[in-house]
Amino acid sequence: MQKHVFLCTGSDSVVFLDLKRDEYNMLAGEKAVAFSRLIDPPCGALVAGHVPSQDGPDTAGIVGDLLSEGVLTEDVDAGKPIRATAIDPPMESLLELESIGLSEISLLVAWRACLACTMTALKLKFSSIKTVVDSVAQIKVDKKVALGNPSLERIRDLTWAFLRLRLLFPKENLCLFDSLALIYFLGYYGVFPTWVFGVRPAQWGAHCWVQLGPVLLNESVEAAEDYIPIMAV
Repeated sequence: MQKHVFLCTGSDSVVFLDLKRDEYNMLAGEKAVAFSRLIDPPCGALVAGHVPSQDGPDTAGIVGDLLSEGVLTEDVDAGKPIRATAIDPPMESLLELESIGLSEISLLVAWRACLACTMTALKLKFSSIKTVVDSVAQIKVDKKVALGNPSLERIRDLTWAFLRLRLLFPKENLCLFDSLALIYFLGYYGVFPTWVFGVRPAQWGAHCWVQLGPVLLNESVEAAEDYIPIMAV
């Protein structure tokens, strides 16, 4: 699978996210089942010499289409194993915990929230989604050990402060913007959570949120469980 492609599997679907093209592709029904059977789980590669059932879908055609669309690759060095994204299942949400009062938000916190929102608006306007995602991944690599380890209570207070201040920023409430801005904001305090992208194949939908281990920062457990994670940054 191409390095810029991510996938998730449902009961009767396989969804691919092509980050470079910023688009989704989906196999459904028999095609999804047939493709899943082609994958060798230990190595994440297609099974060599697989003979499809006479009554089943054309697996060679499925693979050929995915190769021509740039989802799969025959170049081992340019690709990665075909594996679904795995993250910690959400157990609780900071949205369900008690928040701090707006009067307790310092000027520094407010300034950093403003900077995070401004940077997010510029990034999403002038950069591709792949460039943005790659930069977030690199920030986590570069600064993961930089600024200590804030407590969950501190992270809760910072998150609630940001969510309230976000209401003052003149930008439509979108999951992509809000999640990225929250990641930038928490980065000022040495907190580098996971940016999770999920899809809902049955009644199609795409969503993203911010998660720290099993704790959701800007989404409810119920809402997140409605989506299958397809990419985690």
